[in-house]
Amino acid sequence: AATTIASAAPSATAQPSLAAQTGSWVCLPDDKTAPQVFVDFEENIYRRCDQNICSQYEILAVRQKPDATEISFSPTAIFSADDAGGRYQESLKFGDAILTTSGACTFRSDEPEPDAFEREEMRNRS
Repeated sequence: AATTIASAAPSATAQPSLAAQTGSWVCLPDDKTAPQVFVDFEENIYRRCDQNICSQYEILAVRQKPDATEISFSPTAIFSADDAGGRYQESLKFGDAILTTSGACTFRSDEPEPDAFEREEMRNRS
């Protein structure tokens, strides 16, 4: 009887990606006075926290672009980031005005943690 030994190739750990729509992401603005953003795909939450309050939105849609992932969290608001989450731009339309914020995102975890994020954000902004 012949014995066959098969060896599996080591599995590579995939880098987190916004395009995968999993886990949670923290996005820090370039302007320290602008709101921080928390994207939680597990809970379908988009959260913006400034110095005073955190506002929570349901993620309405996620669209793939050639080199970015777009997230709609309001009919007049779009968050767009490269798939690695490195750089982002958030645009919110208020009447005729458009508020634009940019910064950098990092993958936080595969577990939802909006309450911990809010507590940490309020502590950091005090």
